Amino acid sequence: MIETAISRLEDGLLVSVNLPPDLPRVAADPVLIEQVLINVLGNAIKFSPPNSLVSVTGERAGDEVMIRVSDEGIGIPPEDLPHVFDSFYRAQRGDRIAPGTGLGLAIAKGFMEAMGGRIVVQSPRPDASPEGFPGTVVTLWLKVWDERGRPA
Repeated sequence: MIETAISRLEDGLLVSVNLPPDLPRVAADPVLIEQVLINVLGNAIKFSPPNSLVSVTGERAGDEVMIRVSDEGIGIPPEDLPHVFDSFYRAQRGDRIAPGTGLGLAIAKGFMEAMGGRIVVQSPRPDASPEGFPGTVVTLWLKVWDERGRPA
């Protein structure tokens, strides 16, 4: 699903994908999770300088899998963080309003909740370099499924 989402985005995106080979199956609708990833990766592209790196990592955390999308972009101002999932909300960037409709993360949150998961945004990135942009980390949490297709 991650590779498909990446392939549907614009060329020139530098993405590092690091997923453990033994990552378990998750409770996710393939179409919905692909759209969530497209929305999250699209924001990473939109708010990052050209040729910056976007990292996608995954790991198991108890009965969930977390997928993190980290960018090296301009970050999200603290006053905007509580509103990033609100429909039609677009962050103020200096004297400009961020481009877009303000629906991408609201849709992503709705899809994640419909699948029994959740989505969390953190900015600045905890590992951001003091010399660069603060960046943003979006973490998707999905329930692990057992071999019979039931929550573990």
